[in-house]
Amino acid sequence: MARGRDGSGGGLDCAERFCEKEDLRRAVIGLRGMSVQTVLSSLTGLVIGALGTYVTFYLRGALARREQIAKSLADFYASAATVYYAARDYQKTSGLTEDGIALYKLFDQRYKEFLSASTLLASLVPPGLREEILKIEDIWDDINAGGYTAFPSKTWFDILDRVRYKILDSIAYNRLMDPFWKF
Repeated sequence: MARGRDGSGGGLDCAERFCEKEDLRRAVIGLRGMSVQTVLSSLTGLVIGALGTYVTFYLRGALARREQIAKSLADFYASAATVYYAARDYQKTSGLTEDGIALYKLFDQRYKEFLSASTLLASLVPPGLREEILKIEDIWDDINAGGYTAFPSKTWFDILDRVRYKILDSIAYNRLMDPFWKF
């Protein structure tokens, strides 16, 4: 025999059994709803965390890339200047003298640095700018073959400056990544 709530031997009437079943059903539905709500809350937190991580890495990568381009551009410009002057100084010597050999070695070292810097910079910039940088190597070949009196340093540095400004103009700035930059 079923026992009542008070422990007496009396049975539950129909209304009490219905209330217990209804309470049980509400509890199960509440757990299900709570479970869905908990899952949705967790998924929302996970999505927001993933988006935050992506944005953080994107911003860090963009800033690091800009810094890498700026450093490479500075190295390229400096190496282009030093190779010009080293080659000009070498061309002024008579060739096989001790000074001539030392100047040739210096020129050769500077030329390798120039090629290295231009290759690195060309690998970091968009294809259109890459062609501009590689054209400078072609211009260098013309200068080296034609002599330095026919191609003054001002012309060389004007070409370098033009490419440098194109590269700097290609770097995008925005308020999010550069909050103190005046636009």
